[in-house]
Amino acid sequence: MRVGITPPRETTGPILLTGLAKCASCDGGMTLRTDTARNGTMHRYYTCSTCARLGKTARKGRSIRMDKLDELVVEHLSERLFTEERVAEILSQLS
Repeated sequence: MRVGITPPRETTGPILLTGLAKCASCDGGMTLRTDTARNGTMHRYYTCSTCARLGKTARKGRSIRMDKLDELVVEHLSERLFTEERVAEILSQLS
């Protein structure tokens, strides 16, 4: 693979934080993990890929529900990027 080329699966895939989320314990990448509850509901998680590969004995590892982390990130970015001043500036440049 050439340097600087992002694989299409990372830009068009359904996972918002692909290649961006990092484990707070080891700074390793986070990967998708799924789990099915007893009632049949499927949950999706970002989980530490190092911990997933090597087990809990190698690393502490972290997991967080995908919908929760996605919501936190989008909310934070919305608050920072879509301030009243920035939106006014964007709209004035468009008109």
